[in-house]
Amino acid sequence: MGNTDRVIRLLLVIVLTTIYKSAGITGLPGLAMVGLSTAFFTTGFYGFCPFYSLLRLSTYTVKKA
Repeated sequence: MGNTDRVIRLLLVIVLTTIYKSAGITGLPGLAMVGLSTAFFTTGFYGFCPFYSLLRLSTYTVKKA
């Protein structure tokens, strides 16, 4: 997973958490936001997304020497 992808995921965590906390969203939409935030944080932090592996996608760029 490339650095840009990781940064976008971590920014989404901040946005979703802020919306969740400030708007007081409860119920199923609130749980969905917490679940997405957790998934984005985990994949962004570790740099591995299982869905990318299944779809054989990569956002990692190899630097040429």
